[in-house]
Amino acid sequence: MKFDKVVFISGNAVGDVILASPVVKAFREKFPNSEITMLVRKETAPLVENLKFIDETVTYEKGDPILPTIRKIWRKDIAICLDFKYRSAVIPFLAAIPIRAGMKHKRKLFLTHYADRDKDEEKFYEPVNFAKIIEKTLNLKLNIDVEKLYISTTTDEEKEKVRQLMKPLNRSRKKIIFAPFSSNNAKDWPLERYITIMDKLTNLGVEIILVGSKADRDKGDFSKVKILDLRGKTSLRELSELLNNVDYFIGSCSGPLHMAAAAQLPIIALYGSTSNSHWAPKSKTHVIEHNVSCSPCDRQGYNCVKNYECMNLITIDEVYEAITEMMDKYSKGDN
Repeated sequence: MKFDKVVFISGNAVGDVILASPVVKAFREKFPNSEITMLVRKETAPLVENLKFIDETVTYEKGDPILPTIRKIWRKDIAICLDFKYRSAVIPFLAAIPIRAGMKHKRKLFLTHYADRDKDEEKFYEPVNFAKIIEKTLNLKLNIDVEKLYISTTTDEEKEKVRQLMKPLNRSRKKIIFAPFSSNNAKDWPLERYITIMDKLTNLGVEIILVGSKADRDKGDFSKVKILDLRGKTSLRELSELLNNVDYFIGSCSGPLHMAAAAQLPIIALYGSTSNSHWAPKSKTHVIEHNVSCSPCDRQGYNCVKNYECMNLITIDEVYEAITEMMDKYSKGDN
């Protein structure tokens, strides 16, 4: 089996791409002379396009002409599909890649090496699951470090933009990023509780930065708390640079949370509908959750039958206490 030219195909979301990074890094260490290509969406390409262990980034978006993508990966040696979408198996099939490995999941026609999804995958951190796919399909064991996630470095222009955005903040104060918005409501803690926490922290002299997408700008009334509202004002790499210049992070299961883990920030992570053992970072992370009978459900855009009980059980007091304990712990250099 040749490993000279290898294509890794990641899932769609920001978190999927970041969580794949330690696996690709471990593969590079095992095969230092391999030419590694990463196939991702256009939106997530900036996260990996200048990582040292990836030689080339190829993008494909649903609806794009498929021929240019096929040409870029034409007849490479191996395609490793780290998701379970049809498209990620069909593209290397059309590109005549002789070895195509991944989870079977109704697409074995397009794969040459496949395995069933692990029944216990919710118990394992996602990079571990990715590594298990490779081991099961290619009989290849990787030594991954699950505590290290990777994101592309930022440019001087991106650094300067972040410096300008942070100018209103007091440089001598501790800074904490709040990321209360995720891809679906089932993962979100009530915004009014975040606002209460923010108000408590500003009274302690902590600088608060609120992040989110342009679509999040109209969510919640944050006008009564003194914060720096950067919703919709940063690109992914600018957000990464912003995370490199603050002290702490709080949020639910989302892309920014995995980016905060890559920045090695101390994190307060609020979990409920998704499994924290599957998705929560493994370094400097304090998880708060209250599982109910249907946890984790990992609902993707469906209405919750229990009115988001798992998230509503998380109280303001326990989150505030966790944050103050985290600030005390890491301000003393206990890393």
